[in-house]
Amino acid sequence: MSAENQTPVSGGPEPAAPAAVQASAPKLTAIQVIEQELGQFFQKREEAVAHLHAVEGAIQGAQYLLAKLKAAEAAAVAAVEEGVKGVEKVESEVVAGAKKVIEFVKKES
Repeated sequence: MSAENQTPVSGGPEPAAPAAVQASAPKLTAIQVIEQELGQFFQKREEAVAHLHAVEGAIQGAQYLLAKLKAAEAAAVAAVEEGVKGVEKVESEVVAGAKKVIEFVKKES
């Protein structure tokens, strides 16, 4: 015997009604429609809040990375400026040494 031909046991769940019977189900009352719509609005609201939190997290992450980038830029600029000062100091020492050599050579000539 197939499951379609069996009668349900009393107290058990009723089999699902065919689509044609479901289509003829009574229409919802205005209150039921409003409750249903409200439920959907609340669900969409929760989804929107979740998206908002994700966007806020992304903004905070970007702000953190921007602050790190600015700090790295400042450190690089300071290192370059220090390097330039070092080069200028060495250059002035080389020029001073060259002048001394030139003066020595002139005196010896």
